[in-house]
Amino acid sequence: MRAVFMNHGQPHAQPVWPRILLLTGMAAAAGAVFALQQLEQGQQQLEQASRMLLAPAGSASTASTGKQDMARLGTKEAEEMKAVQAALSELRLPWQALFYTLEGISMTGIDLLTVEPNPKLRKLRLTAEAADSDLMLGYVRNMGSKPVFRDVRLLSQERAESGAWRFVVEATWLL
Repeated sequence: MRAVFMNHGQPHAQPVWPRILLLTGMAAAAGAVFALQQLEQGQQQLEQASRMLLAPAGSASTASTGKQDMARLGTKEAEEMKAVQAALSELRLPWQALFYTLEGISMTGIDLLTVEPNPKLRKLRLTAEAADSDLMLGYVRNMGSKPVFRDVRLLSQERAESGAWRFVVEATWLL
């Protein structure tokens, strides 16, 4: 017979992989919590930005909360927000009514070259060409007779090499 020696006093070597697995799980959980906090913070900023964009432009409460929200955002985000608000104000222009009115003014011998709206001042600047000066003045008078426009002014006119009159008209819209 053979003798078997058992030494129960010495610690038994445990495998390392359970500890590594435990540490990896804890790191993943901490990363998930951090990512969730970042997502919630980003969502709150987006909600604030969308409230600012969707609120009526002239309301007093919107102006005060808009300034507070802009102060909380960084300078880059604030600049981006201002650019988005400017684009939205241009999109809110009464384009359809303005174009229908301009189409109603159209006269043969007049070519409309540019339409430049200024939403802040509610002004519309048109650049056009007319075959002769009588057509040019008639267009300005016709535009001034429309109820959509006020303060219609002929800003400049010049004779092009082709013989046509190029002119700029500015008007305030009432829509």
